[in-house]
Order: sequence, then C-alpha cells, then structure tokens
Amino acid sequence: MRYIIIIVLGFMTLNLMSGCCSCPKQLAMLDTKAESFQPDGIELVYVKGKGEINDFYIGKFEVTQAQWKAITGENPSRFKGDNRPVEMISWDDIQKFLSDLNFKTGRDYRLPTEAEWEYAARGGINSRNYKYSGNNYLKEVGWFIGNNRVRRPQPIGTKSPNELDIYDMSGNVWEWCADQLGKYRVIRGGASNSPEHKCLPISRIDRYGSTARRDVIGFRLALNP
Repeated sequence: MRYIIIIVLGFMTLNLMSGCCSCPKQLAMLDTKAESFQPDGIELVYVKGKGEINDFYIGKFEVTQAQWKAITGENPSRFKGDNRPVEMISWDDIQKFLSDLNFKTGRDYRLPTEAEWEYAARGGINSRNYKYSGNNYLKEVGWFIGNNRVRRPQPIGTKSPNELDIYDMSGNVWEWCADQLGKYRVIRGGASNSPEHKCLPISRIDRYGSTARRDVIGFRLALNP
C-alpha cells in the first residue's frame, strides 16, 4: 500500500511574519484513498529508498506562486497564477526561501538531489519503467510544446501523476536540484516549451549558474524522514 504524508503549514492562517508556527511537528501518515487536500499546505510523498538512495520525502507538486508569496511576500513569476508553479527564481533565491521556511516551520526542507529527483520521477520501487514520469505518452502526464501552444507553465496537478502519485515531473517547468556540476547547477524534467525528448526522467540542463532566473524553471521540496 502506498502512503503519502501531508504537512499542513497553514500559510494563510499562521502569523508567518512573527516567525511563530503552531502547526504540529508530527508527520501524519495517511492512506492515499483517504487523503484530504489542504489548499495552503505542502503535500509530501514518502519515497522508499533503494541502493545508495535513502528514504526521503518529495513534494507531490511543484512549489506554487501562492506558497512562495506566503513566505517571501513577493511573486517574481512572469506567468501569474496562485496555483501555477513559481518561476523566475534562482537557485540562490530558493536557498533564502528555504531558510525562511525552515525558520517558520522548525523543519529542514531542502532541494532534492539529482539522484533523488530522477528516482522519484521514475516511480521509485513502484516503477513500471515508463518512458516519461508516469506514462509512455507524455500528453497524459505533462505539459510540453506538443500540447501547450502558449508555451507557458500551467496550474499544478492538472495532468495524471506517476506511480508515486507525484505530479508534473515531466514537463511544465524545469526543476532546480541540489547538485552542482562545475560552475553550473542541475535542472531536471523539461518544461511547457520543451519537446518530448527534453521531458524524459533523464533530461537535464546544466548550463545555468546559481543566480540564473528563467520563466520555465521552478522547483519542488524535499525533506529527510
């Protein structure tokens, strides 16, 4: 049986600017059939590790503009929409966001490593070896140039999830990872303006430094158990 964890941050009800957080520190395990969505929380999927990859949690969705704004008070995204992934944010910007988020929640959120990201995109121990993250047909699981003529990021979770119930790991926005290759940071997954071959679980960009901002690059959160 697959499980997810839901961490409710209550962004709209907590006094975030005070640095206080009354939300529980415990992580509640819920059967996916009984899951309840929290409009201003962060949903994390538990990923059972394998080999050199330890167990970890990863965001079920990309971080949204509403979530970013709740922490920073700003929305730098070009293509506005509370439920769209935040973009026009650099790797360095994300480190500041994580620092503020962790201070307010008492947790230790981070970016996923490249190995964790790809493992989750492939479905972890539930993998069915699909070509893309969750399906052999990209149009079923992702936004890309073939089904998105406006070539802009779409609201999160509007396509089907992968084997771990994680959304948008093929297409929509490229996603920053923790890793660095030389002077560049690693970005994975493809975007709404990408051709199909750029939306594979192995797809990578490693030509942007930590200060680069693009309207097709976002991120999702990770957390250690």
